[in-house]
Amino acid sequence: MGIGRRLLNLSVFLVLALLAGAAAFALPVRASVPSSVQAEGRDLWFVVIHQGDPIASAHVEVTLLDDGTLRYAWISRNSVNFLGQQQETTISTELLVSSELRPLSLRSETSALSGVSTIRGEVVDNVLSLTSLTDGEESTSEMHLDEEHPLIFDSCLAEWLTRQPERPVAVTVQVIDDSTWKLATLTATAQASEGGEAVWRVEPVDRSYAMTLRVGADGFEMERVYEFLGVQMKRSSKEEASQVKASDQTGRMVLSFPVEPPITAPHLLTDLTVELRWDAIPFADFELEDDRQRLLEYSLDGTSARALVNISAPDPVEPDVPFPVEREGFEATLGETEYVKPLHPDIQEVAARVTQDEGSALAAVQALSAWVFEYIDATLIAETLSGPQVLVRKVGKCTEYSTLFASLARSAGIPTRLALGERRVGGQWGGHMWNEVYVGRWIPVDASVNEVGASLALLKFIHSDTVAGTQPLRWALTESLDIRVHDFTATESRLAGTYVTGIDGSTYTNAEFECRITAPRSDWKLRDATGADGNVTIRFEIPGAESVFIHLVAFPIPVGLEAKALAESRIGMFSPGYDGFEVETNEPVVVKDASGHTTCFRGAAKGSEVESGITEYVWTQGSFGYLLNMIATKTEHDEQLADFDRLLASFEFLTPE
Repeated sequence: MGIGRRLLNLSVFLVLALLAGAAAFALPVRASVPSSVQAEGRDLWFVVIHQGDPIASAHVEVTLLDDGTLRYAWISRNSVNFLGQQQETTISTELLVSSELRPLSLRSETSALSGVSTIRGEVVDNVLSLTSLTDGEESTSEMHLDEEHPLIFDSCLAEWLTRQPERPVAVTVQVIDDSTWKLATLTATAQASEGGEAVWRVEPVDRSYAMTLRVGADGFEMERVYEFLGVQMKRSSKEEASQVKASDQTGRMVLSFPVEPPITAPHLLTDLTVELRWDAIPFADFELEDDRQRLLEYSLDGTSARALVNISAPDPVEPDVPFPVEREGFEATLGETEYVKPLHPDIQEVAARVTQDEGSALAAVQALSAWVFEYIDATLIAETLSGPQVLVRKVGKCTEYSTLFASLARSAGIPTRLALGERRVGGQWGGHMWNEVYVGRWIPVDASVNEVGASLALLKFIHSDTVAGTQPLRWALTESLDIRVHDFTATESRLAGTYVTGIDGSTYTNAEFECRITAPRSDWKLRDATGADGNVTIRFEIPGAESVFIHLVAFPIPVGLEAKALAESRIGMFSPGYDGFEVETNEPVVVKDASGHTTCFRGAAKGSEVESGITEYVWTQGSFGYLLNMIATKTEHDEQLADFDRLLASFEFLTPE
């Protein structure tokens, strides 16, 4: 079964950089208006390549208008397979620039799983005015441009470099990023020139990323290679662009690793030490120590690093720090950033309302975490939303929980930063983002599971006052990170000595997960199929029905994780593997007074013409989750459904006698 590999807890996985954004970074045109543009315009195609696969495309059309300005219209498409859930993002953009490449106006529309958003902009008197519209919510902003350096759209960078009267060794230019519409100051350093082509190394002043830019003899961009992303964008034919396929975001790409060696009852942990290994990443890029984590060892062999990190529960926080917290020294973690918006009026209204009756910073944090946890519908979206956008759309993954919570907490006057690392769910580590707040000391807050304070499930790599500040390390780690359990200590189950874990005839009992279940017929066989992932898996075998698969799985979860999120993520896991996949039931249920969810679906497994029926029940209680499922041909599924329901009815929660 591998529930640790398959339970796609939508609130547990880290935001992935939208590679369509990489395709949107610089789609060049020749602003000196060559004859090809004068006569018939310009038609360019680009593909984005990651690990040898074309995963995004862009089509650019350049037109000379009657008034002498140039119009660049481009469309980028990016399809992502997020852990079995495929989604596409399309960005349509129109830019107008003068014959000197000076930006005049912009308009862009992004269509993604979470919805449609548009942005319009105009440059007047050295001020860039932007108007954003998201689900009917309009916001405006202004950026005063730096007059010290020339200003261009990022799309014009290659042509701007080509137009320099004498090629300099290094040149600095201010650009409007064509994917985020933010300002950045770049330094371009000439590397080589051969056969009319030129190669430049381009690096922002803030060193957030670096890339190599190759410009063709025709003055148009040929290729970009982003260093920390491991992404290449290059000019292509229309036919090559049509071969783009969905990028597969699983495993190492989402920093997902099995917990090895497995921990049999991770909910009983009191102390955990993990061994981390990575290659070619400076130790100074990490933040491995905080109130919960201690660095026990660190060594370096060439470029290969090894660290032992211990995670334990610190002393409880005393709830005596008022809010707003004194601002001095916390300006960065109280300020406004690209995704964290504490000054937005709607954010301010919610923050004030949720915290109005709270008497301390800790109490306010607990109230905000609970509110965000209830407000967002956990959805694994590819894009990253700002706090106000999450407030409107009410969906998101762990990053959106973090941006909304940070916006609200900073608005309430509580210093808040973004933390990136891993969350352990059952037998799996998954890349994750959460928050840290200052309430007398820095403590973790994971609003995606409404967890405030100490957590043995979180392993932090870095924190930052911005989302972007976590991303270079996040992408670098996909190349070489390895995690292993070095040592741990755990308490004894409260039912140890009262119940014995194991199979006794037709009954299975588990003292650690405090449950018992009994087969509906005495001739059913029970087999312990627990694998290396550490989650308990019991298979029920029916004589004469060997192709009917029925399993009970018990697994640890963060307290507060909803059965609905677990159940619906299973639909996303199954659907790509079936033709004619159809959901027949998707609704809440109660299992022995516990909150649960049931799903029933049908379809023919890929490569098979036989239709299957699948029924699942997922329910939770405290830090335990339970799954009971049946997979069989549709005919056998319907024949066994009555006994399957009796099996569910036999389930018991165990308590101390």
